[in-house]
Amino acid sequence: MRYCESRVPARAPWWRRRTCALSLWLAAPLALPALAASPPVQLPPATTLEYGLTSGVLSGTGWLDWQPSGGRYTLTLRGTALGLNLLRWTSSGALDAHGLVPEQFSDRRLTQPDRRAEIDRPAGVVRYSGYKPDHAGELPLDGEMQDRLSWMVQLPALLAANPALREAGQRISFSVTGARRDADRWTFVVKGRQEVALADGRAVDSIYLMRANDAPGDTVAEAWLDPARGFLPVRARLTSGDKNDRIDFLLR
Repeated sequence: MRYCESRVPARAPWWRRRTCALSLWLAAPLALPALAASPPVQLPPATTLEYGLTSGVLSGTGWLDWQPSGGRYTLTLRGTALGLNLLRWTSSGALDAHGLVPEQFSDRRLTQPDRRAEIDRPAGVVRYSGYKPDHAGELPLDGEMQDRLSWMVQLPALLAANPALREAGQRISFSVTGARRDADRWTFVVKGRQEVALADGRAVDSIYLMRANDAPGDTVAEAWLDPARGFLPVRARLTSGDKNDRIDFLLR
């Protein structure tokens, strides 16, 4: 305004002073609020981990195969019991500064055909295909979406790069989609340190996280992350609907 007072005579009409002030305001740089950057990540190296698997009343073996290469990744979780292929989940996509960017997720269980989710970020949608009509269709893409397998590496990558996130009470939130036309916001709460007893008697010091459920019937997701293994899970457990539909992996 002092500039306008020096340039516009005091006896000039009021509208000239107002026009001068308005021109200065329009010429000033627009101050925008700073956007919060997503936390950085530290991806674990390629590895295959073997687990003891329990699914309902069945017990068997599970493998988590993590393969990052050339800015992309494939992640596979498979489980067998009594000669049966209990499940095979596959997640694939790109890698960036903020971690895994899933593009496709497939879910196969026992003799059922594949169900798939295609995360189309340019179009802003998730497309679903499956053998059941209510599993097909589209849903809008919600932010930095993970899938029901990729979160098992995304969480370790976040904790490895951000020590503050390892403290009890910290919360980590992102959207998660399955392959049954389902997508929800998953918020993991760090519960603190816990020892995990392996089948051979060894005890592993881990960081225990649990999904904070908002509604009855939400999938309960739990992970015990091992700092000595790049924070990959020494144990992981998914409970859907009721406690009878539970998949539990314990490192061998």
